[in-house]
Amino acid sequence: MRSEFPRRAVHLDFHTMPGIHDFGSQFDAGEFARTLRQAHVEYVTVFAKCNLGFSYYPTKAGIVYPGLEFDLLGQMVEACHAEGVQVAAYFNAGLDHEQARRRREWCKVDRQGRVYNFEEMGHFFRNLCLNTGYRHHLLAMIREVLGRYPVDGLFLDCFSLTPCYGDECVQEMKRLGMDVFDEVQAAEYCERMTFGFLDEVRALVEQEAEGIFLYFNGMPLRRQPTHIELEVLPTGGWGYE
Repeated sequence: MRSEFPRRAVHLDFHTMPGIHDFGSQFDAGEFARTLRQAHVEYVTVFAKCNLGFSYYPTKAGIVYPGLEFDLLGQMVEACHAEGVQVAAYFNAGLDHEQARRRREWCKVDRQGRVYNFEEMGHFFRNLCLNTGYRHHLLAMIREVLGRYPVDGLFLDCFSLTPCYGDECVQEMKRLGMDVFDEVQAAEYCERMTFGFLDEVRALVEQEAEGIFLYFNGMPLRRQPTHIELEVLPTGGWGYE
């Protein structure tokens, strides 16, 4: 049975550009966990897969951070549990720079046929479409972590309900009798498809790790299975208010 959500939780945002060849070589998991306990932290979200698409554990489904030579996620989970701190594993679900670079067919395509939103975001990350092979890739990574580590929660980040006009989405909309030129229907289809993915994750969690906390960042409140988190990122454009 799931316990009440902890009162003092920390979300450890951690996204690392490639090129650090001795990455984590001086990391001390015990010190990390003791620092959290001394700060009276009860629950911490740590990184399984970051925005860049790198994994911080020896994955077979994903791409390990180049230069990482040990199981960083595993050490954090073990050390935190030893100090009585619960741990959630972070996955970026909407952004994955490495997979976008290697598997361009997994990128979302906007109404103008672009994968980059140059006017608003410049050369920021390309969004990934959950109606492509990326869906199976992400589910495989989640299953891998749930099967390997006794995590207390999952945090899936950067979901977007912006419609995709890639071939998979267009063909499925046509099959369902939807008008691909109608922006409202395109948005409705994206929502339906994304919510279907959320249901798959929930089913996977119930199968592999029933009772853990689960949060889908960017999704409506009614779609949150276990609790609500508020992101108050001061540099994100909305600040602490």
